[in-house]
Amino acid sequence: MLGFGASAPYEQGALSRNRPPRFLHLQVYTGDVSEDFPAFKSRNHRDAGFRDSLLEDGGEWFSFGVFSWAGREGELFLGPSGGGANGGHLVFRWEDEGIDRVVSLHAWAPLTEARDVLRSIVGSME
Repeated sequence: MLGFGASAPYEQGALSRNRPPRFLHLQVYTGDVSEDFPAFKSRNHRDAGFRDSLLEDGGEWFSFGVFSWAGREGELFLGPSGGGANGGHLVFRWEDEGIDRVVSLHAWAPLTEARDVLRSIVGSME
């Protein structure tokens, strides 16, 4: 895992302020991610439509389904707000030659803006 962080996030109620350049938390994983992301294997998540209120919905993983970003087909998730290192993160997971790849970005409102930044990050990866 490779991680990068700058500053500290605002608490609930000010989530729209948790965006770059004020705050950034990004993590990149490769290999077995089952311990960091048990929701991937257990399917222990709820399918959800994209809406900002999910940022404050608490303790479960949400799946937005399968997307194709920069030629990578993978699933997009939102981690639970209190869920450890990836809590409150938008997470894109794909498989490359049988190896899990994950990019995890602390989300902010509007959630669509955070998604677009994550998509750009995934697209910039070689």
